Amino acid sequence: MAILALWVVGTPAWAAPTLDSVQKQLGQAQVLRGTFQSTRAVSGLKNPLRSSGRFLLTRKQGLIWAQEQPFEQTFIVTPAFLRQQSPG
Repeated sequence: MAILALWVVGTPAWAAPTLDSVQKQLGQAQVLRGTFQSTRAVSGLKNPLRSSGRFLLTRKQGLIWAQEQPFEQTFIVTPAFLRQQSPG
C-alpha cells in the first residue's frame, strides 16, 4: 500500500495508476525509498490502528521498513535473513 504511492512520478495528479504502470516503474528502479502510513481496523477496538515511518528497498540488499509511530520498530529483510529490531 505505501509503495504504491511511488507511482506519482510522471503520472498526472488526476490520473489513477494502473497495476501495469506501477509494476513497470517498480521494475525499473534499483533503489526505492519513501514514507508510509498504514491504517488497520481491528475487531474489538473502537479506533483503527495507525502507523507511519520510512522504507528503503534495494534490489540486491533487501528491505528496511522503519516504523516511527506510534512506536519505533524496524524490520530488515535480506536474501539471507529477517530481523526485527526495537530500541532499547
